Amino acid sequence: MRHYRKSESNPPAKAADYLKKLRLLEARLGATTQYAILEPVSCNPRNPIDLQNTAKHIASFVGLDECVFIVVISKQKDGTGGHIELNNNENDVFIEISRQVSESPNSTLAVLSHEISHKLLHLNGISLGQGLLEKYENEILTDIAAVFVGLGKLMLNGSESHTESTSGTMRTIHTVRTGYLDTSQMAFVYRLVCAMRGIRERDMVSGLTPRARAAVRAWARFDPQYFDPEFRDREYRQSLAQDMKERAKHLQEGLVDMKDRLAQVRRDLIDASESFLAKTEQTMTGMEQRAKVIESREIHDPADRFLDTISLVASVRHETERTKKILAATHKWSKRLDRAASGGRPRRKDGTD
Repeated sequence: MRHYRKSESNPPAKAADYLKKLRLLEARLGATTQYAILEPVSCNPRNPIDLQNTAKHIASFVGLDECVFIVVISKQKDGTGGHIELNNNENDVFIEISRQVSESPNSTLAVLSHEISHKLLHLNGISLGQGLLEKYENEILTDIAAVFVGLGKLMLNGSESHTESTSGTMRTIHTVRTGYLDTSQMAFVYRLVCAMRGIRERDMVSGLTPRARAAVRAWARFDPQYFDPEFRDREYRQSLAQDMKERAKHLQEGLVDMKDRLAQVRRDLIDASESFLAKTEQTMTGMEQRAKVIESREIHDPADRFLDTISLVASVRHETERTKKILAATHKWSKRLDRAASGGRPRRKDGTD
């Protein structure tokens, strides 16, 4: 049986939500998305021709060759890095980028990636709803979609940029943040997509800024939980199911011994012992049934299999810890029954003396 270590760090707060959104994207876009990452390109936001060509380059990479992008630099609301017009004319796409964002080529590339991903989702009818909360969740989905379709390096490099300005002897550093995920959250999603697609680490970190590279590598401590390449394999999923069955069998062996002892002291400990036994047998049966479901359920899409297996591993870890606790309680009950059978004083129902 496998030995599962307890994680020494807390998982990312939104990990389950990110997985859910990635599975949605895999179901809707996975078949048409290439397993490649667009390398960062040079961009001069102050050159209109260069700006249009860069947008066209990014759009072409994600399959929007038919769209004509018109990108302009204009004043935006505070906190808004860019804006895209999504209308019924599917070919003409108007994108506005804030003047502050245009001070940084990396920030500009990130905003272009986000807005172009908006268009991609729009054309494919992918939305989480139209309410106020759903609007925010759609923005999160768009950030994740940009990473999903291969624009992760552009999003990461531009998630936080710094520019300097000098006036006399005073130097001012300006910080521009883009996207709805912060750098750390973006790095988690990016590393997850890379692991999901089997991208090597050197390819994963090439072209990233030092800050972005450090953010991606900071998640390495979670490799066993989220980024294990084995999560892509059918055999690994089957081994998890087999492991759960073996633990259920081990639990059953402990219960058999307990049943034999229970027969000797039924009158003294009947209610509490049988109640514990029934609940534990129900747990064992549930584990066996879940193991059968895992064995019988076939997920053909490696990426979807990878994402689903992350949740499966967490479930198996939970069952492992629960099994250990139940077995420990089973051994205590066995000793308790021995004491009762030999004329000793039984313990209370809560297991204390």
